[in-house]
Parts: sequence; structure tokens; C-alpha cells
Amino acid sequence: MGGKGAKILGLTGDVERKDFVALANNRWPGANGQRLTARMNKTRLEEVTDKKTGLPVIDPETGDVRKREVSNRRAGYDFTFSTPKSVSLYLAINEDKIVEQLIAGAIDEQCDPIGDRNSSCALGMKRVCGQLLAESG
Repeated sequence: MGGKGAKILGLTGDVERKDFVALANNRWPGANGQRLTARMNKTRLEEVTDKKTGLPVIDPETGDVRKREVSNRRAGYDFTFSTPKSVSLYLAINEDKIVEQLIAGAIDEQCDPIGDRNSSCALGMKRVCGQLLAESG
């Protein structure tokens, strides 16, 4: 486990199930179990739109726009970066550290803007933005 977010949360090494479940439930991993973010709204009503036209779906009985209950928050996003099989085979045979460094640099280059735009959590009264939990392997 790595990344700025993992460091802030005190997560190192392999992820334990209890820590993953805590994060998915908006809880601080470990013993204290406090909420990570203040907002706990579980669901909201969202207008249903037709997938082909993008227009709202009308309920034929009431004439109102149909609504459905959807989750109001995401526990996280999962981004997977993979090298082509030919590169993996090359590295398995040659153990080329320069190519490994180039791949790691490319992944870091992509993770920084993703973290800056998409990941934030409130830690106590301090708001920390742009933190990713990163697993390599």
C-alpha cells in the first residue's frame, strides 16, 4: 500500500480486510473507527433518462418524470494501469531496471492529476485533497 492517502491514514504493507471495509464505509481504518467525511447521506432521488435518447422517462400513469433511488456517494475509484504483455515478458527475462523506472514514472505521472481532481477526504477539521491510496504489484 502506498500513496499520500495511505500515509495519512497510517496504512502500510498489505491491506487487511477490516481496513478496506472501514474505508468503504467512510470510517477511519484501525481502532478508532471515526468517520472520514462529515457527509453521510446514503441515497438520493435521480431522474431516469432513456439511454438511447438521453431524454427523461415519463411515468405513463402519473405523467411525472420517473425517479430512482441511487447511492449518494462513492467509497472510491479503482484505476488499473497495465503494461502490454510483451513488455512484461521482456522485463521477466531481462530485469531491465531502466524500463521499470520508466513505467513507474508514467504511472506516477497519471496518478498525480487523478488524485488532484478526484480524491478528497476530510480528516478531522482539516481538509486534505488529492490523496490516493496506491497498491503496486
